[in-house]
Amino acid sequence: MGAYGYGTLFLLAAAVLNANYQILTRRVRGDDPLTSLLYTATAGAVVTSLLVPWFWDWPTAFDWLLLMGTGLAGGFGHLFLIRSFRAAPASVVSPFSYSSLIWATIFGFVIWGDWPDLWTWAGAALIIFSGLYIFSRERRA
Repeated sequence: MGAYGYGTLFLLAAAVLNANYQILTRRVRGDDPLTSLLYTATAGAVVTSLLVPWFWDWPTAFDWLLLMGTGLAGGFGHLFLIRSFRAAPASVVSPFSYSSLIWATIFGFVIWGDWPDLWTWAGAALIIFSGLYIFSRERRA
């Protein structure tokens, strides 16, 4: 519940954009997964490239290696997400993304020694229980 600033706005924007990305990914099931991946990668590259003039620092050789690894992991992750939405309904696929809460908690603690506070646990519980409720409701329908 600390001070709100640009970081909070960036997180909110990231959440909204990610939600829209997943909704649009579900809606274009007729496209080939590689076509969907190309469109999303191109859109992401164009948007983030607009920020380069203000924030660019020339990467070192190790930075390039990290960038390539991140790109490959992200590309495969998006491809798997696209393919999963083609294979199963969103109400089945979406709860699996909640495992990112667990991984973020583990990495945050192991790498930075950061343990979530009560509000973070409450928010995570709200997200998880909402997803499980929707999954249960959709399963009955």
